[in-house]
Amino acid sequence: MRNVFRLRLETPEGFQNQLFTFLDAGDRQDDTRIAVLAEWHDRRVQAVAEPVLRQLTRDYDDLQTPAGAFLEDFVLGLDVACRALPDDLREAYELGVVLCRGRSLYVLHTRGLQPLFSLGGPPQPLQSTLRLRVKELPLSAHAAGGEGEERHVRLQRVFFEDEDRVVLWLDGSDFGVPSRQERVTPDGESSDPEPARARIVLLKEAAPDSEAVETLDSDWPHAEEAPKRDRVRMSYAALALMVLIFATALFGMSRWQGMGGLPEDDRVGALLPEGVDSSLQPSEGSRVSGEVAESTPAEIEVASLPPQARDVSEATPDAASASASAEAVSLELAWSKRHSGWVTSSPQLVQDQVVYGCRDGRLYAVESSGKPRWNYDSGSGIGATPAVDGTRLFCGNYGGRAFALRALDGYELWARDLGAKIVATPAVGRGHVFFQTYAGDVVALETKSGRVAWKVRIGGQLRARPVVTSQELLVVSGAGELLCLDQESGKRLWSVALGSRVISNPLRVGRTVVVGSHDGRVHAVSLEDGRVAWRTRLSGPVNSSPATADGNVVYVGSSDRHLYALGIDDGSVVWRYRAQGPILSTPWVEDGRVYFTSYDQHTYVVDQRNGALIAKIGLGAPIYSSPLVHDGRVFFGSNDGTVYCLNEVR
Repeated sequence: MRNVFRLRLETPEGFQNQLFTFLDAGDRQDDTRIAVLAEWHDRRVQAVAEPVLRQLTRDYDDLQTPAGAFLEDFVLGLDVACRALPDDLREAYELGVVLCRGRSLYVLHTRGLQPLFSLGGPPQPLQSTLRLRVKELPLSAHAAGGEGEERHVRLQRVFFEDEDRVVLWLDGSDFGVPSRQERVTPDGESSDPEPARARIVLLKEAAPDSEAVETLDSDWPHAEEAPKRDRVRMSYAALALMVLIFATALFGMSRWQGMGGLPEDDRVGALLPEGVDSSLQPSEGSRVSGEVAESTPAEIEVASLPPQARDVSEATPDAASASASAEAVSLELAWSKRHSGWVTSSPQLVQDQVVYGCRDGRLYAVESSGKPRWNYDSGSGIGATPAVDGTRLFCGNYGGRAFALRALDGYELWARDLGAKIVATPAVGRGHVFFQTYAGDVVALETKSGRVAWKVRIGGQLRARPVVTSQELLVVSGAGELLCLDQESGKRLWSVALGSRVISNPLRVGRTVVVGSHDGRVHAVSLEDGRVAWRTRLSGPVNSSPATADGNVVYVGSSDRHLYALGIDDGSVVWRYRAQGPILSTPWVEDGRVYFTSYDQHTYVVDQRNGALIAKIGLGAPIYSSPLVHDGRVFFGSNDGTVYCLNEVR
């Protein structure tokens, strides 16, 4: 059995000219599909908002990030675009997006649209029954619904069970039209001959794989079937819950008895391996993202480890084994700083300052002690990591603005609008800094003036950082093609297809380039001619970027929850360490240790030689930012908007 989502848009006569609508029904191989409904009071709103909505539907076709983060980025882009409108028009639209992915349903809507659902009975608000996560996303403070009131967009994630059979719709109550709630029959259909206003309607049910999912006009659930079905489902659910509680109790007792020789604190940590470490509790009032990273390792061929490979378990080694492999350390919180946006940018060290970007649109510089030095408002969210060139910083933002700053005080040296969202970290070459955009452009700007030296379109949403050599520039297209360009002219020297889209930043190791791809493979390509030296398939998407210390072994994370050590000569797996969540960050390798962060809310330190766990600490929010290690301290951002500094205690 599998989930079937059927979507349809009901657009009554007379509303078509006030609407932006998009519908994708998916196909038999892909449960991901999307419907968008937007209404505006004024054509001026349409002129500003519609290009952003069309970009959303294009970006959806190449969905590379978790769906929740994808929708949050869209809201940020729409908010930035609408700031160009007069104050009285910034609320003159209503928006609803329904995105189905796997077993989850994401509903994004403004307050004028109300999500309702029916299990065969009367319509109910979405929050009343189904398993749900809710996140309020603030819009610009200028778009206030009243004095002191900030407007929000609500993002809801609904978790369906396989047997759920649900009719859900987004319906409006504003725009001078009464709510549809009282005019919907128990089977989810309108009681009127024609619906009074536009709405998205979704039917979710379990069906065999043989059933065609693209059909939109199938029968809806019948009210008379619902009571019997619900009673049977509740009976099975109660029985399953009792069995689960009993099994959990037995398992917990056996684990507890087996740990009789451990101190009490160690028992609790071993019994609840995914709990937050007692060494650091999350700060009071921290916002934990409702987004759960999604990976589909079942769809990807699993790597077969060679006999000599070491698969390191998640268990903490004892002090003797840790000392034998590397000097034992522990991690403790030195300081933390909260911001109003996620910190997915990775910190950089510039002139003894730690510099990082934030989705609140600012670039921040702090001393290693946490004392603020300066901050720069770029005007839009920053997800890229700043590039450093001596005394200068280069970065880009979601608004498509590339800029250069003086590292000492954050003074703007120049800025240039590249016309499309910038997510990739720039790279500095000989007299040029290279930016990539979501429009598929590679742009070379003069480092001193910001003047465009050349621009080449390679296509797709470019997310991976370019790699600069003495003469060449290596970039990855949106289609997953690795290209070698001439730095001076942008002329293509060679290219090689990697077979899947790439988020991972390529790593140059001598005359070899190592890069991971979303299909779970790690590729090693010759810098001379693009010849593939080896490919190693791991058991999950590789969106982490590889790192190395000695050039003999590269370390890279995967969404299959493992950190891998791969031999540079042939890509063989030397060892792998299993965390509790996807690893999306770039590892940091220093002094015989590998530091990495994970979406499981933890930061890890493992031995470089054998993958033995040396230390870890839990923080209470998923982490995408990569760590920076400097002078015995570890710096990184997290998805609750906090930047952390940890002390290494030996």
